[in-house]
Amino acid sequence: MSSHTPLNVYHVKRVENPLPSYEEYSAFVVVCKNKDTARRLHPNGKAMANLTTMKWEELDTPLCADGEYGGGHMGMISSRTWVKPGCVKQLRVTCLGPANPNMNEGVVMTHFIHG
Repeated sequence: MSSHTPLNVYHVKRVENPLPSYEEYSAFVVVCKNKDTARRLHPNGKAMANLTTMKWEELDTPLCADGEYGGGHMGMISSRTWVKPGCVKQLRVTCLGPANPNMNEGVVMTHFIHG
């Protein structure tokens, strides 16, 4: 029997007021183990919200399903492009269903509003 934790696909969306503006993420889709991980992950897949320190903490191994993200907005770990770490509880997280067993854990798609 496998001890592998099955992965799900989650849609994470900003719903706070004001809504996202230019040069900000509005939503992303991620493959991960649970809703809490999806909620705390930054859309660039490179940081996780620490709810004790209320800061973004860079991950040793980015959760980017395609293996890497380039520069520009994808490289930013910032509350200027996404919510502040203390506001992740306000995000709407929807489980879209189980991930294909061949999918890697990580962000698979983002919606970024270019200015």
